[in-house]
Amino acid sequence: MAFVAVNAEQAEDWNGASGREFIEQRAQVHPFQGGSFDVVVSNFGVMFFEDPAAAFANLRKALRRGGRLAFVCWRTRDENPLFTIGFAGAAAVLGFREMPGPGAAFSLADTGRVGALLSGAGFGGIEFAKADEPMLIGRDVDDVLEYERASPTAAEVLAGLSPAQAAELTGQVRDRLVAYASPDGVTMPAAAWLVTAQAV
Repeated sequence: MAFVAVNAEQAEDWNGASGREFIEQRAQVHPFQGGSFDVVVSNFGVMFFEDPAAAFANLRKALRRGGRLAFVCWRTRDENPLFTIGFAGAAAVLGFREMPGPGAAFSLADTGRVGALLSGAGFGGIEFAKADEPMLIGRDVDDVLEYERASPTAAEVLAGLSPAQAAELTGQVRDRLVAYASPDGVTMPAAAWLVTAQAV
């Protein structure tokens, strides 16, 4: 069975497995041999296609008729607190800046859009299943806060604030994280779609 792994991490996980070959190329332009793969899989990768219509069409070309596509992508930002509790979200709550747009990570949250993209690319039997699992994001509040503070987004937000505002913002983020903390670590709900389809 031949696989296309859209994410480089997946290719590394499977590298060396018998009968498998891995290439690192752009999915929307790589000249796949038509009908040469049985399965295409992706774990939180397809949302970042520059041209999703072209990418899915090219992946369909790579699949044999009846081949399977399966990927996991985020649902909406509001369903995933990991993306709203950080410095940018807290700064918006405090009125220090506007809430940023949802970004590419949520580009496939809309099932209508995804269904149209896949149908247009030559897929049928398209199904969406909710994949909701708790996600451990750090060993404790200080661990997660330090990680958040080191992010480029946090650095940008904090750079424009006075020391008092920065302290207030950091306290706001800490308070948000405390709500998800337990002796086992900081755990948040995660909401994704498991999307499956068949090449027709």
